[in-house]
Amino acid sequence: MPTREQAMALLYGCMELLDKVSRNGNPETVRRRRSPGAKSNACDAA
Repeated sequence: MPTREQAMALLYGCMELLDKVSRNGNPETVRRRRSPGAKSNACDAA
């Protein structure tokens, strides 16, 4: 189980990435889905 600091850092990183994507407004980036075999990460659960 990650520590509180690790969890907050991961959450902050996900939020930064979402902010960057929404500001760029690049439909290719928004539409792209991860391949079926790809490892999921914490951002997928949000």
